[in-house]
Amino acid sequence: MIRKLVTRIFRKENKWKRGLQEPNEPFCLCAGVKLRAVDEMIITLPTAILGENEPIGSVIKCDDDAKINMPQNDNNFYVWLKPGMEISLTKSCEVMIASEDKKPRLMDVFVPEELKK
Repeated sequence: MIRKLVTRIFRKENKWKRGLQEPNEPFCLCAGVKLRAVDEMIITLPTAILGENEPIGSVIKCDDDAKINMPQNDNNFYVWLKPGMEISLTKSCEVMIASEDKKPRLMDVFVPEELKK
């Protein structure tokens, strides 16, 4: 019985895809797509994604331990992800990885089946 369960688990296709993203290069993060940090990274999001008086948690879904920084007088806010942490949005927008170095960041991406159609 355990052998069958283990076999089924290992036969399932891994729907997470691994990729590299250059820092400071905008890319689209579609609503419902999940990013999981392999490398530590800071995701930059536009404050315009938040409606007036809209709570951050209604737009951004991420680990409780992720740090969110919203500097005043800035058109962006920042989500710091440690390896293994995930983020997804309920609204699509352009985001980027903030970094002073030019090292591409490694991440896993999950696209739900309903978004692939």
